[in-house]
Amino acid sequence: MKKYIYIILAALGALSCEVDNIGPLLDEDIDRIFFDVDSIGKFENDPEPIQIRISSIKPGKSTTITLGGTAVRDVDYVLTGDLNISFGESGDAAYNQYLSITLIDNSVGDDDKTITLSLPSGQGLSETNRRELIIAIINNDVSSGTVEVPIAATNDDVEEAQDGRMTPFDSSDLEFGEFDTAGSPDYGLQTIGLRFNNIQIPSNVNILSAAIQFTADDTGSNDVQLTIYGENIGNAPEYTNADFQVSGRDKTTANAIWNIPTWSTEGESGAAQKTLDLSAIVQEIMDRDDWAAGNSINFIMEHSGPSIGVTINTDGREAVTFDGGAAPVLIIDWELK
Repeated sequence: MKKYIYIILAALGALSCEVDNIGPLLDEDIDRIFFDVDSIGKFENDPEPIQIRISSIKPGKSTTITLGGTAVRDVDYVLTGDLNISFGESGDAAYNQYLSITLIDNSVGDDDKTITLSLPSGQGLSETNRRELIIAIINNDVSSGTVEVPIAATNDDVEEAQDGRMTPFDSSDLEFGEFDTAGSPDYGLQTIGLRFNNIQIPSNVNILSAAIQFTADDTGSNDVQLTIYGENIGNAPEYTNADFQVSGRDKTTANAIWNIPTWSTEGESGAAQKTLDLSAIVQEIMDRDDWAAGNSINFIMEHSGPSIGVTINTDGREAVTFDGGAAPVLIIDWELK
């Protein structure tokens, strides 16, 4: 049985919403052509074609896409559509053009492969955002693996105030067991939401272990307890600024109670900063009919036990966020059933 480790690094600043006619929504002075996403993961034996959308902020533009990667066209995949892209003057074709890639399940080689589609320099939302699309082709002989998925966007590790308000998304830390006095009125004890994207685990799997690794932003030794749930959906939507964005979501039946050990060293990312096993939560989500490789999972962390009623804002636990420079990482071990 082979075992691979896939570290999925989602692109920074990726937009997660679908926009059919993006031209009128953005500054007309901006002249950009870009891919809708930065990365896609697909198992080699998945017969469903990969639909790729290329969008332009202004109509009537043209560009050429360059193919690259380790996969070989017409051996590992079939591409349908013209790499010389021309946008129309009106309607959907003025702002969106499409390509399709169908993977070929073959016995050529035993390694995972990639397909890279690149726009010319000066395109994309920036040089490093949406100018290149990388498609990871995962060999279907893989029957087990480990994925490590970091939080990859500002609004994927969030805090909801005690009264349901969403606190600023760009906070540098998550507060566990501390009464946050930064807001007006106070934020109080906050409910934590964590969204991990592009998780490359197929359906019909056994989850052997799962945990979230944090990094300490401060020391703390008071008793802190969190009850952790998942969002009960196969592909979790992003968080927005609307009230009750975390606590208002449908939760899994499975949960785990984390009594957090003392954090004695700022910057430490070890056993004390790692949650207890969350495999039952992940299993419940991945057993759903709407789970598929590449989907997203939300975790909901609520204060419980000795943390309920805390009124001080010190000596709990503070974990570094994506914006703080050390994003939480979801680690899952799995095998096919």
